[in-house]
Amino acid sequence: MISVVVLSPEIVTILNALAGDGDREAALFAIDAQREAARDWLARWGGYTIDEQEVEQFNDIGLLWGEIEKALASAMVRMQPERMVPALYQVFSLMVLVQEARERPHFSQHVPIDDFLMAGVACGLGRANVDCVAERLSAAVACVDELEARCETAGGLEDAVRADLALGFAALRGALPVVVESARNRDAAALEAALARVKAADEVVARFTTWERNEAWMASRATSLPAVAERVRALIEALRTDSVEVWKPLADEVVSRHLPAMRGECRPKTAGTLMPGRIRATCLPAVDAALEGAETVVVDLVTGAIPPERAAQTLEAELLELSAAMSVVERHAFPSDALFSRRAERYWALLSGLLAGTIPAFVLREALGESTRSEVWAPVVDLMAAYAVQADPELLCEAAERILTLRMSLEEQDEDQWTCRACGFGNDLTDTSCGKCGMESVTPKWGALS
Repeated sequence: MISVVVLSPEIVTILNALAGDGDREAALFAIDAQREAARDWLARWGGYTIDEQEVEQFNDIGLLWGEIEKALASAMVRMQPERMVPALYQVFSLMVLVQEARERPHFSQHVPIDDFLMAGVACGLGRANVDCVAERLSAAVACVDELEARCETAGGLEDAVRADLALGFAALRGALPVVVESARNRDAAALEAALARVKAADEVVARFTTWERNEAWMASRATSLPAVAERVRALIEALRTDSVEVWKPLADEVVSRHLPAMRGECRPKTAGTLMPGRIRATCLPAVDAALEGAETVVVDLVTGAIPPERAAQTLEAELLELSAAMSVVERHAFPSDALFSRRAERYWALLSGLLAGTIPAFVLREALGESTRSEVWAPVVDLMAAYAVQADPELLCEAAERILTLRMSLEEQDEDQWTCRACGFGNDLTDTSCGKCGMESVTPKWGALS
């Protein structure tokens, strides 16, 4: 069964074009560029491995790119680039899965510091060389610098807490180079002690990160905007009360970091949220217009095209429009927590990814080819098949709505699953334990004796 892995919209556009839905020549050129990006990715993430599963994943990624490079060198394959799509989807999916696993907190909630610590641990276990640890030092130090700068300008911290954090930042900054030095000296005991010092100091610093996250969450409760919108609001206040020397650096930061981050959260959330089609058709343009309006205002402010007072007023209006549109999305989103079986969850992920442009059409075709015919699931599969031909997003929304209405019918009629007696979750016949609570299937349908 083909996996459903969310990719970036850029990669999905390339894969769809190679499959015939777009400019194939441009897509082939883009894949050439992606090869270079993959080399950088392997250099970035492949310097060490966490476990044997990662070893296999990195080996598979290397082998797949080797096959893809051979295919790109073949005139016949370049004339039929759709033949490369399965391998490309597989390799990009593996890269996503590896990176997602790496970016989950292991020793630290700060990704560059966590990456540094994991490389240090891997070095101690013989899974990485010294250079792999040293290469990550600058990113870890930059992370500390950025956190400390945010801490210094944050309001609301008690003096005693601020003093403890200052000690934590100093300890963390001092401990990081010791890890590299200990690794270079091949002193296992010193390396272990240095890593422990970094982790202990990072836990102190993490108090600020947790406080900052909680403050942003509290501020965002009254709005449907992501936490990063608070930085845009800070700019609005600065424009009204502070001098250009104060708001100009903040405006530059908002343009380069915070607005792209806000777009990166709001746009995919809206595009990939399953809701009634007519609501989606209204919300998506409203979100796009508000995001573009906010970006235009701040760019005009930075270039001097509009005065600060007008920029503050216009930017505040765009945030209100964006918040209103996102509120509509939240109110009308279909409840994914009502999903009741692995098939329902898998179809839901497929529908959402197709809507958001993060799953290529190739995966839908493969899924349709693998689907066993079931009278209960036929309406959902038929709508997905219709989408494969018409590419009408409303068909996906309708399919999601059908899934939510199927629970009673499936419990009574579906012969492709067994229902867990403990939690009621529907599992595939091939599953020997419940996918939700883990309880084993004592008497699955195909093994029951009368």
